[in-house]
Amino acid sequence: MPVNHASLSVSDIDRSAKWYCDVLGMEVFRRLDTESRELETLSALRGAHVRTAFLRQPGEAFTIEFTQYVSPPAPKLPVGQNNAVGSYHLGFQVEDVEAAYQRMKAQGVRFKSPPISFPSGTKACYFHDPDGIILEIIQYPRGIMPGR
Repeated sequence: MPVNHASLSVSDIDRSAKWYCDVLGMEVFRRLDTESRELETLSALRGAHVRTAFLRQPGEAFTIEFTQYVSPPAPKLPVGQNNAVGSYHLGFQVEDVEAAYQRMKAQGVRFKSPPISFPSGTKACYFHDPDGIILEIIQYPRGIMPGR
Protein backbone atom coordinates (compact mmCIF):
# COMPACT_ATOMS: atom_id res chain seq x y z
CA MET A 1 0.00 0.00 0.00
CA PRO A 2 1.88 3.11 -1.19
CA VAL A 3 1.90 6.25 0.93
CA ASN A 4 -0.24 8.88 -0.81
CA HIS A 5 0.07 12.00 1.34
CA ALA A 6 0.66 13.49 4.76
CA SER A 7 -1.75 15.98 6.29
CA LEU A 8 -1.05 18.88 8.62
CA SER A 9 -3.67 20.97 10.39
CA VAL A 10 -2.68 24.63 10.38
CA SER A 11 -4.12 27.81 11.85
CA ASP A 12 -3.98 29.91 8.65
CA ILE A 13 -4.02 28.09 5.30
CA ASP A 14 -2.93 31.11 3.25
CA ARG A 15 0.03 31.92 5.52
CA SER A 16 1.15 28.27 5.60
CA ALA A 17 0.85 27.75 1.83
CA LYS A 18 2.88 30.91 1.17
CA TRP A 19 5.53 29.96 3.75
CA TYR A 20 6.01 26.41 2.41
CA CYS A 21 6.26 27.77 -1.15
CA ASP A 22 8.62 30.65 -0.29
CA VAL A 23 10.86 28.81 2.18
CA LEU A 24 10.80 25.21 0.90
CA GLY A 25 10.11 25.72 -2.80
CA MET A 26 6.84 23.81 -2.80
CA GLU A 27 3.95 24.56 -5.16
CA VAL A 28 0.21 24.67 -4.53
CA PHE A 29 -1.56 22.49 -7.07
CA ARG A 30 -5.07 22.38 -5.63
CA ARG A 31 -7.26 24.24 -3.13
CA LEU A 32 -10.63 23.26 -1.69
CA ASP A 33 -13.20 24.80 0.60
CA THR A 34 -15.36 21.98 1.95
CA GLU A 35 -18.44 21.97 4.15
CA SER A 36 -20.57 18.83 3.77
CA ARG A 37 -22.21 15.88 5.49
CA GLU A 38 -19.51 13.64 4.00
CA LEU A 39 -16.81 15.73 5.67
CA GLU A 40 -18.70 15.64 8.97
CA THR A 41 -18.87 11.84 8.72
CA LEU A 42 -15.23 11.43 7.67
CA SER A 43 -13.90 13.74 10.39
CA ALA A 44 -16.49 12.84 13.04
CA LEU A 45 -16.86 16.59 13.63
CA ARG A 46 -20.31 18.12 13.56
CA GLY A 47 -20.41 21.28 11.45
CA ALA A 48 -16.96 20.58 9.93
CA HIS A 49 -15.82 23.22 7.46
CA VAL A 50 -12.26 23.08 6.13
CA ARG A 51 -10.05 25.03 3.79
CA THR A 52 -7.44 22.79 2.20
CA ALA A 53 -4.32 23.38 0.12
CA PHE A 54 -2.40 20.55 -1.53
CA LEU A 55 1.31 21.18 -1.98
CA ARG A 56 4.21 19.22 -3.45
CA GLN A 57 7.73 19.76 -4.63
CA PRO A 58 7.90 20.47 -8.39
CA GLY A 59 8.17 17.16 -10.25
CA GLU A 60 7.38 15.07 -7.16
CA ALA A 61 4.24 12.99 -6.55
CA PHE A 62 4.23 13.03 -2.72
CA THR A 63 1.66 15.52 -1.47
CA ILE A 64 1.29 17.42 1.78
CA GLU A 65 -2.33 18.30 2.51
CA PHE A 66 -2.65 21.43 4.65
CA THR A 67 -6.03 21.80 6.37
CA GLN A 68 -7.44 24.76 8.26
CA TYR A 69 -10.59 23.94 10.23
CA VAL A 70 -12.85 26.96 9.92
CA SER A 71 -15.32 25.14 12.16
CA PRO A 72 -15.61 23.71 14.67
CA PRO A 73 -12.97 25.81 16.44
CA ALA A 74 -9.70 23.90 16.48
CA PRO A 75 -7.76 23.34 19.70
CA LYS A 76 -4.00 23.92 19.54
CA LEU A 77 -2.00 20.83 20.42
CA PRO A 78 1.41 21.23 22.00
CA VAL A 79 4.04 21.02 19.25
CA GLY A 80 7.78 21.26 19.18
CA GLN A 81 8.79 18.43 21.50
CA ASN A 82 10.35 15.60 19.52
CA ASN A 83 9.95 12.91 22.19
CA ALA A 84 6.22 13.43 22.82
CA VAL A 85 4.16 10.36 21.88
CA GLY A 86 2.34 11.14 18.65
CA SER A 87 4.82 13.83 17.62
CA TYR A 88 6.11 13.80 14.08
CA HIS A 89 8.25 15.75 11.68
CA LEU A 90 8.60 15.99 7.93
CA GLY A 91 12.08 15.75 6.45
CA PHE A 92 13.19 17.64 3.34
CA GLN A 93 16.25 16.29 1.59
CA VAL A 94 18.79 18.86 0.42
CA GLU A 95 22.12 18.65 -1.40
CA ASP A 96 23.87 21.07 0.98
CA VAL A 97 22.39 21.37 4.47
CA GLU A 98 24.72 24.22 5.48
CA ALA A 99 23.69 26.36 2.49
CA ALA A 100 20.00 25.58 3.03
CA TYR A 101 20.35 26.45 6.73
CA GLN A 102 21.99 29.82 5.97
CA ARG A 103 19.40 30.71 3.29
CA MET A 104 16.48 29.74 5.53
CA LYS A 105 17.93 31.49 8.58
CA ALA A 106 18.20 34.69 6.47
CA GLN A 107 14.47 34.24 5.70
CA GLY A 108 13.71 34.28 9.43
CA VAL A 109 13.16 30.54 9.90
CA ARG A 110 13.43 29.44 13.55
CA PHE A 111 15.83 26.48 14.04
CA LYS A 112 16.27 24.19 17.04
CA SER A 113 20.02 24.02 16.33
CA PRO A 114 22.53 24.54 13.56
CA PRO A 115 23.16 21.51 11.31
CA ILE A 116 24.57 18.49 13.14
CA SER A 117 26.95 15.97 11.52
CA PHE A 118 26.48 12.29 12.38
CA PRO A 119 29.19 9.62 12.17
CA SER A 120 27.37 8.15 9.14
CA GLY A 121 28.07 11.37 7.22
CA THR A 122 24.44 12.49 7.38
CA LYS A 123 23.87 16.15 8.31
CA ALA A 124 20.56 17.46 9.60
CA CYS A 125 18.77 20.08 11.64
CA TYR A 126 15.23 20.70 12.85
CA PHE A 127 13.25 23.89 12.37
CA HIS A 128 9.69 25.17 12.81
CA ASP A 129 6.97 26.33 10.45
CA PRO A 130 4.73 29.29 11.41
CA ASP A 131 2.52 27.02 13.59
CA GLY A 132 5.53 25.51 15.38
CA ILE A 133 5.34 22.21 13.48
CA ILE A 134 8.71 20.46 13.48
CA LEU A 135 10.43 20.06 10.11
CA GLU A 136 13.89 18.85 9.14
CA ILE A 137 16.41 19.48 6.43
CA ILE A 138 18.69 16.52 5.86
CA GLN A 139 21.70 15.82 3.67
CA TYR A 140 22.73 12.22 3.10
CA PRO A 141 26.14 11.08 1.91
CA ARG A 142 26.14 10.25 -1.81
CA GLY A 143 24.73 6.80 -2.55
CA ILE A 144 22.74 6.47 0.69
CA MET A 145 19.30 7.58 -0.56
CA PRO A 146 18.15 6.12 -3.89
CA GLY A 147 17.16 8.56 -6.60
CA ARG A 148 19.02 11.54 -5.20
